[in-house]
Amino acid sequence: MRGTGYRDSSALQDDRRLRPAKLTAGMVSVLVLVGLFVTSLFRAPEPAWTVVLIGTACVLVIVVVLRVCSWRRGR
Repeated sequence: MRGTGYRDSSALQDDRRLRPAKLTAGMVSVLVLVGLFVTSLFRAPEPAWTVVLIGTACVLVIVVVLRVCSWRRGR
C-alpha cells in the first residue's frame, strides 16, 4: 500500500537529469585543482604538493573521461 511519503523509485534511479550536473562538478573540480597547481608553482615551499596536485587533477580527468565514454557506450 502506498503511503503519503511514497516516491516512484524509477524516477529516483533515472540519472539523465543529474548527468550534466555531475559532469559540470567534475570539470569545476579539475579547474580548481589546476588553479591550485599553478598557484603552487609560484608559492609552494615544498615541491611535493605540486606533484600531488597535478596527480590528483590527472586522475580526476581520467575518471571523468572514462565515465563519459562508458555512458555513451551504454546508450
